[in-house]
Amino acid sequence: MKLGLIRWPVGIVVAVSALACQKEIVAPGVCPETCPGGSPNFIDTVLTPVLDMDSTYVGYVQPGQGLTLLVSEGVQLFNSRAVVKFLPVSDSLLVNDTLRTFQVDSVGVRIGLSARDTSVTNLDILLYRIPSDVDSTVTFGDIEPFLADSTLIGRIAVDDTIFTDVFRLVVTDSATLALLKLAPADSGVMAIAVAMSAAQPSGISIGSVAAGGSGPLWQTFVTIDSIADTTLQQRTISRIAQFNTFVTENPLPINLDFLTVGGAPSARSLLRFDLTSRLGSRDSSQIIRATLKLVPTAPIPGIPNETATVRVRGVQSDVGAKSPRCGFNVGSVCGSWIVRGLIQAPLVVGSSDTVSIEVGDLVRGWQGERGSARALFLDLDPEAASFTRPEFGSSRTPGFTPIIVLTYVLPFPFDER
Repeated sequence: MKLGLIRWPVGIVVAVSALACQKEIVAPGVCPETCPGGSPNFIDTVLTPVLDMDSTYVGYVQPGQGLTLLVSEGVQLFNSRAVVKFLPVSDSLLVNDTLRTFQVDSVGVRIGLSARDTSVTNLDILLYRIPSDVDSTVTFGDIEPFLADSTLIGRIAVDDTIFTDVFRLVVTDSATLALLKLAPADSGVMAIAVAMSAAQPSGISIGSVAAGGSGPLWQTFVTIDSIADTTLQQRTISRIAQFNTFVTENPLPINLDFLTVGGAPSARSLLRFDLTSRLGSRDSSQIIRATLKLVPTAPIPGIPNETATVRVRGVQSDVGAKSPRCGFNVGSVCGSWIVRGLIQAPLVVGSSDTVSIEVGDLVRGWQGERGSARALFLDLDPEAASFTRPEFGSSRTPGFTPIIVLTYVLPFPFDER
């Protein structure tokens, strides 16, 4: 018997195909045999810090180590002055392989204004000469006697509409140049104090040496002695700061019942939490969202228009004040999780509203055997360079206690059919 190919009529083939696979364009998909039954179980809960295990630590960043120096008059019941000590200027310059003396024609000072309250009017930046032996032990009381008319180098008038700028004060009059003349005991070092005056109590931030192009700069414009070439006679000697800081009349104390960030020296705060066995395991729960809520104990102090944020960092291991932090940058690893966004929130001067910060990436990093320490570190940005210094409630302050509002989902309950 000879086998042959069976040829079906085209109409029958099309009909069978239509019965085997039919596309419903307008109707929803139906898959009763393949879709699992049940619904996801979302649960909201609140985590509170471990009682008496949250702390504030002080001394991380010192005054003058940040990008700005604080100068104020009557702000928050204290005054502050900036102190700048410049690198030394030699009493001679090397010109054509010969050390030559010079005559001082004029002096210039550069000061960068980084922040101010533009609602304050008639702002002047005041520069004073102070002893050249000033160092890091200087106090407000050491500086204040030198803020007098007899030591005034000059004042920089700031237009009411200017928020930030770099100013240069040039001194040419003989009386002030005599004030600025360096004696042998000065070893070529010039030191100044910076104060301010305005129509209302206020404060300003000026650039520190760390700010580079907006930091303090001392310039001496000279004429070289004993040289015939006029193109070589005029010189400018520029010196950046070798040391700068700011001193405060009455530094605000740290209340250990609160969680404080900011100030100078800067304060940071550490909160510790516990997780239930269900939340601590990724096999038992999936954390969907976690929001840290911080409650200010008083309106946040500071200068209007000043920008500051509270940042939250994870802790790889908990060793108190020196705990290694993590989660600084997007894409960094913190415990068992990768941080996907900046974990911070802006602060509003004068506000008492709760500050909310999304910390889901840090809390998810607490899960599992390789999870990070179940703690959060708070700090201020910028550190030691801002009038903003909030105090938040702690586990010891009822009504102001920080919390983490957390949403998680349990493993999907697949139905057996």
